[in-house]
Amino acid sequence: MSDKMSFNRFLKLLFFVLIFFEFVFLVVFFFFPSFFDFLFVDDFVCSDCNVVLILIDTLRADHLGVYGYERNTSPFIDSLARKGVIFNNVYSQESYTFASVPSIFTSLYTIDHGVLYNPEFEADILDESFKTIAEVLKENEYATAAIIFSPNVKSEFNFNQGFDLFDDNEGFVGETDFEKFETASKINLKALDWLSKRNKEKPFFLYLHYKDVHAPYFSPEPYNKLFVEGDCANFSRYVFDNRNCIISKYDGAIYYTDYQLKLLFNEINKLNEKTIYIITSDHGEEFYDHNDWTHGKTLY
Repeated sequence: MSDKMSFNRFLKLLFFVLIFFEFVFLVVFFFFPSFFDFLFVDDFVCSDCNVVLILIDTLRADHLGVYGYERNTSPFIDSLARKGVIFNNVYSQESYTFASVPSIFTSLYTIDHGVLYNPEFEADILDESFKTIAEVLKENEYATAAIIFSPNVKSEFNFNQGFDLFDDNEGFVGETDFEKFETASKINLKALDWLSKRNKEKPFFLYLHYKDVHAPYFSPEPYNKLFVEGDCANFSRYVFDNRNCIISKYDGAIYYTDYQLKLLFNEINKLNEKTIYIITSDHGEEFYDHNDWTHGKTLY
């Protein structure tokens, strides 16, 4: 009997000790949070790191290997993911670029920043009162640049807030369809040129907006045929019978962009500077998953 009573006393004592330490933990956590700084690895703190924010327009997360796609569309991005941080719950704030990108720049919902419509003559603009990521970094002595090939991300919509360089020249130069619509190699050249001329005394923030994965999904050989099965040479887009051809062209454009990113990263890494790379998208693409195509018309 005495042994049982002793054990019960021990359990009661243990219970009160645990309650006491839980109380102490909560007090320290809420009122003295800096006490827990020792738990964080120094490698995750980089106050003077360069930041390269890469947006691949129209890229579906479920078409990347890192998110379980069966095709090998993104070997380089997958290799980065194995060494970096993967976010599994990230939601685009709109299904089209014009409204989504301001949310990325400002961390605001579309209803808050109000940039929703891009009609032909009177578009919404990003109000000066909203602080962008470029403005925050510029205030912290960063050199800032954006290189963009998209008619929906322009300085005329006030998206250039905080950027020392905002290159929104769309291009569309060349003889073939691929030469006209290709953006990745052109962006890489401009980015590397700016990096070579920037103020080396400052860290840099570089925003790159790639559009090769966007329709019409043009990519050079062999990427345009990499995932094609059967005859897709003369397919008409957005016909359900050609769905596999459309997706194959889309996947080929992803692989091409992935390859171009590898080339860019190799050059930036030669700078031997600490750099944080962020890869994201503004929205995805529908391939009749919900009885429609492309993007911007529905939530999908």
